[in-house]
Amino acid sequence: MLEQLMDARDLEVLAWRLFEESNDAIFLLDAETERIWQANPTAQRLTGLRWRALRGRCLQDVIHSSSDDQIKRLLSAVRQTGFFHSQEEYLLQRCDTQPLPINVSVSRVHAPSGQVGLVVARDISDRKRAEATVRKFNEQLQAQVKLQTEQLSRANEELVQQICTRETAQQELRQANTRLREVIGQLERAREQAIRRERLHALEQIAGGVAHDINNSLSGVAAYSALILGKDLDSETRGWAEGIRITAGDIAGIVRRLRQFYGDAQEQHDHESIDVVSLVQEAVQLSKPKWLDESLRRRKAITLSIREEAAPLIVGDPSALRSVLSNLIFNAVDAIAGQGQITLRIAKRDSQAVIEVSDNGEGMSSEQQRRCLEPFYTTKSEGTGLGLSVCHGIVKAHGGQIEIESTAAVGSTIRLLMPIPKLTRATACDATDSGLMDSSGASLLEGKTVLYVDDHQAARQSTAALLASLGLTVDTAEDGSSGLAMFLERSYDILITDMTMPGMDGLQLSSEIKRINPDFPVLVISGWLTIDVDNDPQTGPNNILGKPLDGDELAVKLTDLLRDCSPPGGAEMKADRVCSRTKLG
Repeated sequence: MLEQLMDARDLEVLAWRLFEESNDAIFLLDAETERIWQANPTAQRLTGLRWRALRGRCLQDVIHSSSDDQIKRLLSAVRQTGFFHSQEEYLLQRCDTQPLPINVSVSRVHAPSGQVGLVVARDISDRKRAEATVRKFNEQLQAQVKLQTEQLSRANEELVQQICTRETAQQELRQANTRLREVIGQLERAREQAIRRERLHALEQIAGGVAHDINNSLSGVAAYSALILGKDLDSETRGWAEGIRITAGDIAGIVRRLRQFYGDAQEQHDHESIDVVSLVQEAVQLSKPKWLDESLRRRKAITLSIREEAAPLIVGDPSALRSVLSNLIFNAVDAIAGQGQITLRIAKRDSQAVIEVSDNGEGMSSEQQRRCLEPFYTTKSEGTGLGLSVCHGIVKAHGGQIEIESTAAVGSTIRLLMPIPKLTRATACDATDSGLMDSSGASLLEGKTVLYVDDHQAARQSTAALLASLGLTVDTAEDGSSGLAMFLERSYDILITDMTMPGMDGLQLSSEIKRINPDFPVLVISGWLTIDVDNDPQTGPNNILGKPLDGDELAVKLTDLLRDCSPPGGAEMKADRVCSRTKLG
């Protein structure tokens, strides 16, 4: 009996501990009144009310739902069955906070004192958040699956389309192969017919198409090389760019001569005065990849030198004559097997300019010398036999002639004899009539002082060098304020200033200087494509030039400005202007 009593007490203690330590909210109801008379600590914590405050309250005051009759149905079900667990969501009312979502279980328990209602409320907020997360994840997963399904569907459609396209392409390829076989057959028949034609006529047909394509390609080369030369470049890069420009012009000249060679109609180009020394130096520089770089790769040791015994002037097409000299240099390189020397000599013989290209190569036999100027004659395994014949035609068209001296195993000398035109009175007066020289033949710019202002260092340096090459003494400034200070301190004949500069720009500098001396010549330069300036004759510059500057045009502009702005008093007026600037300073 005692053992049974102790078991009952243990159960009572255990039940009480479960009541006290449960993580669920537990409410004990009076079975008759169905009002709360006890609540565990969890219920008190979740509601925010002590059990005394909860005591005597109806269950509907603490637990409610969207339906007013839901609690009543819950209690009614308990009366009938003694236990009911609802899957519906209820809300646990809390003090000063949002209601807490819960699930509710209700039981009717028999106690010694009578019937007791046991209400267990379980917090399901974490579960709801988890369900929401799962639901969101499912929605995202479904959206991703839908998107990937659509992508796969499109990819499948594209694949089907590609398969169809490939099948079409294969069909077209088969048809093209059939046509190609037909064309090959036609070409074979045409080749058999072409073999029976004259070689010169075949050359004419091929050269016409080649000349057309080369000229099309050279249009871009010539345009881009001109743009490069308009930039600020160092001397080596400028030499390369100038070489590109000259080479493009030479190739165009070769094409023109090729057309003349096979009889195609071509406009005649005016000849110009040529400095033979410069012509030879340009040909040497342009052929340098052949006589130096390529020779080294082929393990040849070739040295090239120029002997200037005279500096004659001739008249002709510089592009054509450069190609002649380049061809002669190439032939000399090919004639040298290992170590060798190529010498270019410039001299005068009576009224002729003499240009010799000598080498110590393998030389030519008498038979080779007799036939070397004939078209298509060559001793090279890969030659065309047109090189010397074309050179002969070019020299002959310039009124000159070619002499050949050669000894087998000793070397060869190819000598060009070009007529030197007489210096006519019109030629002698060209420089004076152009306005760049006075009656004595002296340059009007020689010895003049110029102040050049430009904030761009590279442009400042290159333009200063260009001005110095015109015979001017140049001082430079990097901004308008510095330029104005130098103008007030020193004496100058002309001002050249960039238009766009930080601080005081070129137009403002011109205005300040014109305020000091209205007659002082000012030239403004600008890199803008369009120059729209409201030029006030009282304060604005005398003239405006666009960048990049052309040396000849710049010389003409400066000469005109100095002539137009030169005061009648000469040096005395200049000294007066210096004194006036000193006073203003």
